Parts: sequence; C-alpha cells; structure tokens
Amino acid sequence: MLCGIVAEHAYTVTGVFEVTSDENPVHLVRLLNPWGEEEWRGDWSDGSPLWDTVCEEVCKICHEVLNNGEFWMSMEDFTTIFESIDICCRCPDFLDGSSECHWTSKRHFGRWNAGTTAGGDIIKTETFWTNPQFRVTIDELNEECASGQRPENTLVSLMQNHEKRNRNSQNNYDIGFYVFEMRSQSGRFSSEFFIEREPVAQSDGLVWLREVMKFFRLEPGEYLIVPCTENPGETASFVLSIFSKNETHFEHIQETSE
Repeated sequence: MLCGIVAEHAYTVTGVFEVTSDENPVHLVRLLNPWGEEEWRGDWSDGSPLWDTVCEEVCKICHEVLNNGEFWMSMEDFTTIFESIDICCRCPDFLDGSSECHWTSKRHFGRWNAGTTAGGDIIKTETFWTNPQFRVTIDELNEECASGQRPENTLVSLMQNHEKRNRNSQNNYDIGFYVFEMRSQSGRFSSEFFIEREPVAQSDGLVWLREVMKFFRLEPGEYLIVPCTENPGETASFVLSIFSKNETHFEHIQETSE
C-alpha cells in the first residue's frame, strides 16, 4: 500500500478541478475507492496542509474531511501511481470501420426478486423460466453496416446495478444471460419452452463480476434474452443493455401466456 493506495485495485475518477495554491495553478483529480475504505494520505488528501494554501471558497467546494473512500490528489501523483485508465463509451461505434454505421442501444433496469423472478441458472429447469424475459426483434442490416470490419452485429451487457455507493455494503452474485431464437410467440415463456432448447448465444458462463458482456452475430429475426443469477432466490437489481448495428426492438415481457 502506497500512502493509502491499495495495489492492484481499481479506482473511479469522479472529478477534476483546478485550484490556485500560493498563486500557482494546481490540477487535481478526485478519486473514489469503490469499497469505501482506505484513502490517499499524500498531498491534497483530506488531511493535507496544502488545503490551507487555497482560498476558503474553493475549500467549501472541494475539501471535505470524510472517511468515505473519496479523495483528491494532484495530477502528477495520479499519473505516477496509476498505470492505466479505462474510458467508458456510451456505444461501440468505434469498433466498426464504417463511419456510416452507428450502433443503437436499448436499456432496461430490472430486478431479480426471490420467490417470483429469481429463477437461477438454466440448469435449474423448474425455476429458470421465472427469470425476467426480454423479446428482441432485429431488422435487416443496411448496406453500409453490412460491409463493416466486424462480423458481429450485437453486444449484450448485463450489469449488477448497485443501489449503494460502496461495494462492500451489498451482495454480488454470479450472473450471466442466454439468448434463444423464437418465432412470433407472444406472452411469457413457460418451462416447456426451455426444455431441450439450446441457446443461440450466451455469456461466457456465470461469473462473479459486476458486469458480463458478449459480442456475437444475430441474423434478422426474433430472439428471447433471459438474464439470471446462478442460484434461485438471489435478489438483486440489474441493467440489461442491447447494442446493435441493426434497428432493434426491445421489450420486457410482462404479460402471462395463455
């Protein structure tokens, strides 16, 4: 541990700010330890005397002495201590070589509830069908998108939606998803639909990660996506996102089949 920074540990950048310290500009980076424990103890940390060199107005905006996992450090220290930074993108347009093709995105905020919609993995044949179900209709690709560099046209992402800021205050589960082909059926699908039916795509197993995602190619048609945890009864919130080079229709199936 280096002055409170945990080795081989990911932090989140939550802000940047420029302050004037003794008439010199200083670029600061605000970071969050997602576990809510251990903070930077070097320059510009919560207890650093350098905060006495900036004006009171700036201190009111930036300086909070709280043991909440969030802290400031200088840009110089940030670039020295951290090896890499991941920049999140709202869509995967950059993966395709065609500037004419733009990925569309659909998103649903859902929940697995014990006793009703937390059915567990596909091997739990009696309960798997109770998981949330989503219908996806994929239209034909336009000519520009069809000529892109990647054969994959779909990205599915399943993320556990943390309801509390610090990760150690909530449970994580092994999660994954399955994609099945369907043909104009309506309503929710019962257990009979999944018996001996092989998924056409799926995540790389069920894993203990905040987010799982998978690139694959889906031909135009109708599909059913089922996100799940490993075991029945595991209650958690999730975000299911579909990114596609095709025009995509995405809906949560709530009605009961006859």
